[in-house]
Amino acid sequence: MVSPTRAVVDLGALRHNLSVIRDRSGQKPVMAVVKANAYGHGALLISEALLEAGVDRFAVATLPEAIQLRRGGIDGRILVFGMPAAAELGPFEEHSLELAIGSVEILEALLAGRWRIRVHLQVDTGMMRLGIAPSDATEALLRLSDHPDLEVAAVFTHFTSADLPGDVQTRDQLARWRDVRASLPAGLETHASASGGVFTSAGVAMESDIIRAGIALYGLYEPAQDVKPEPLRPVMRLVSRIVRIQHVSPGTPVSYGGRWRAPSSGTVITVAAGYADGVPRCLSGLAKVGIGGHLVPVVGTICMDMFMAFSDDPAVHFRVGDDVVVWGPGGPSVSEVALQANTIPYEIVCGVASRVDRVENR
Repeated sequence: MVSPTRAVVDLGALRHNLSVIRDRSGQKPVMAVVKANAYGHGALLISEALLEAGVDRFAVATLPEAIQLRRGGIDGRILVFGMPAAAELGPFEEHSLELAIGSVEILEALLAGRWRIRVHLQVDTGMMRLGIAPSDATEALLRLSDHPDLEVAAVFTHFTSADLPGDVQTRDQLARWRDVRASLPAGLETHASASGGVFTSAGVAMESDIIRAGIALYGLYEPAQDVKPEPLRPVMRLVSRIVRIQHVSPGTPVSYGGRWRAPSSGTVITVAAGYADGVPRCLSGLAKVGIGGHLVPVVGTICMDMFMAFSDDPAVHFRVGDDVVVWGPGGPSVSEVALQANTIPYEIVCGVASRVDRVENR
């Protein structure tokens, strides 16, 4: 059975975005970031499509995410960014997963053990989140290289502001990163560029052998206005359906607390999606949704499983069972929804609940 609310995933748009990223980065290998259920789009569905498109490197945040991909048949390389406990290192060997070394503690645990694991050494050039100090990178690499069971696959870092044109912090991080790269053994791969390095801070992509593609893959990266790449295409369209239509008179209260009242005679349209599906409750009274090619306001408090819209426009036609576009083509964009919710597009798409079916656009 299909849930009444579904995230429609456009794999054609995904392939288009991958092509744009490859073109912008000089055809460097792409590591697809599919953490958080592929930013809410469905990790297995997205990873399978990318494998078919020639991507063989993936990255996730947690060990369970990586194991889920393996059990789902994804046989490419999978890097886990997050920091596991020492007791959780065994599954990396068991499932042929790659481990990001982001702290001294995990470095020492690896060196003290006998797990056969491929590792990526993370260097903190200024994010202050994970990674070892640049001054310690050479010694760490020597110790890892001397270990009989560990293979160093790459060295990497993460930029805080590569999506901001001309950012001073990006300049400073890039200088530190270049110093690190200059000290590395010949042939050791590096990765530093995420979407911002591809579309906004080109120097970051130039100093990366591998491109970590995340938000741009899903068509939600917004380059600075003076950067005009071939447009990216949003991959997700969140759709629900009308389950009730009720004609009301002026002053009729709607939803919890009756905080909204109909300003005129019209129709209250009940839609089978709520904050438990990923429609932010903070959009109560602010959002608009697509119904029959028109943008119709959401009214009253958004409920856990449903929300209500209101129309007094005779040009808007609808019936029970009709689709309602919460965001995507035919409705507001994810960026518009995020702006109304005072957040970023990442949070909007990552917030789509697991009970919402991810279905391929056909």
